[in-house]
Amino acid sequence: IKEDNLRLYLRRQFPDSIISNIPIKSDEIEEYLKFGSKYEDAIIILTDIKNFSSLVTVSDPDELNELMGKYYTNARNLVFKYGGILDKFIGDAVLAIFNFPKKDKISFEKAIMFSSELILMGEQILTEFSKKLDQNIDTGTRIGIATGVIYPLNIGTEEIEITFIGDKINFAARLEKNSIVDGILISNRCYHKLDEYSNEFL
Repeated sequence: IKEDNLRLYLRRQFPDSIISNIPIKSDEIEEYLKFGSKYEDAIIILTDIKNFSSLVTVSDPDELNELMGKYYTNARNLVFKYGGILDKFIGDAVLAIFNFPKKDKISFEKAIMFSSELILMGEQILTEFSKKLDQNIDTGTRIGIATGVIYPLNIGTEEIEITFIGDKINFAARLEKNSIVDGILISNRCYHKLDEYSNEFL
């Protein structure tokens, strides 16, 4: 991608597989990404590390910085690996959107596969990190997945930066809070979409 191409700014949030299909012109990009418009059947994934604040309290700052740098990099790579969009990192939380900007039935499978692999990645990194602590902190990854309506917005100024709003994001957060550690809690609607599109996988 050339430096004067607006799609360059999307590389922080979008995998190359999606960027390659996005138009080049600014107005066409906005239309393609449906900025300000209602978008249905998005898959919203919110993840969280249990007792992260406790980890912060008992950790060496440099070692914690190294841990989170590794975690963020690996989490972003996993989002991209399964064709998702990284909305943002919120502290230790990951907010990712799947089945956008184009709908694909296999996105429901990919959302579960991403979540499963993120749990395994988190388990590996946190296990290694725990060896550097003098306290036993009960930790792990919790994931909530919802599907429904979202609204994409461009919050960039000169560059393009996408974010999403909608009640289903709050719902995914509630699902995450109620998930077991190293588990995935999906909404009823998401479950039945998965059953409809990927029954054998489910």
